[in-house]
This record gives sequence, C-alpha cells and structure tokens, in this order.
Amino acid sequence: MADGNFYGTGSDGGADGWGTVFRITPDGALTLLHTFTGYPTEGALPYAGLLQATSGDFYGTTYAGGANGPDGIGGTVFKITPPGVLTTIYSFCAQPNCADGGYPIAGLIENGDGNLYGATNAGGASLSAGTIFRITLQGSLTTMYDFCAQPSCASEPDSPSTKPGAWSRTARKIGESPRSG
Repeated sequence: MADGNFYGTGSDGGADGWGTVFRITPDGALTLLHTFTGYPTEGALPYAGLLQATSGDFYGTTYAGGANGPDGIGGTVFKITPPGVLTTIYSFCAQPNCADGGYPIAGLIENGDGNLYGATNAGGASLSAGTIFRITLQGSLTTMYDFCAQPSCASEPDSPSTKPGAWSRTARKIGESPRSG
C-alpha cells in the first residue's frame, strides 16, 4: 500500500470472534487495527480483502452483522483509516424485504467515477438472488442490477471483476453447486 505496509482482514478471531482488520509491516510486525463486534453496532465476518481507495482510506465488506442483520440477511460496507478508525458507511437490508441486498461476500472495486462497486449474494428485488450495487464513499447506495430467482437466470453473485464494466465469475445459475464456474 502507499505507506509500504500490508493491510488485510481476518474473517474469524478478534475479541468477539467476528473478524479483524490488521496491518503488517514488510518486516513482519503485525498490528491489529480493529476487532469487529457485529450486530447492532457494526458488521461481522469480513471474508473479502480491503480496497485502498484514491482517498487513502480502506474500504471493505462484512458478510453479516450491521444495523439490520440480527436474525437474517445483513452485512455492511465499511471504511477504515490507516490508523484503524472504522466507520460503517452502509448496513444492508435497510430497505423492505432486503431489496438493497445482503451478504456481500466479495470485496469492492473502485471506478474512475469515485464510486465503489460490489455484489451481494442474497436479497434484491427477488428476495434471494443478489444484487450488483454502486456506493459513494459517503454511503449512498444504488442498486444497479437485481438478479432474478428463476432457473434461467444468473443469481447469487460472488464477486465483481477487478476491471469496471466486466464482471468475472459473478453469478451462478440456480441448480449449480455453490462457487462453480
């Protein structure tokens, strides 16, 4: 990263067992920057890595937790500064029937327009097939696409591409095994 250190997430562990954000120097010195606490204050289970935005801050997703995720679909988009100050900028399932999506299992990408893009693995207009979303650095989320839950449609997106405009291994057809091609 810009300061020469490496930043990452651990999906398990930390004081509450909900995951961590850490920094490691090139010499191998590890610093725990944040321990996730889960619902209702923040997310839990940060499965994906971090994106360092052009602002210098890092952005990531948590698969669960957030203000709306105690008993079902949830997840968050968060910002963390290099010193370790974490802010939840969006909690999924904020809309009726989780129309905004939930379970963002993948990381985020940044486009030249200053926005971040990602995918949720559940929720959306069809309640269970997932979404592709755009979010501003301040946390204003727009659903760009709702995957349908019909057998002939793609669903449950796993990850955005690293190249805006092209989605790689984004979705699977219902009936295929999870994580298949």
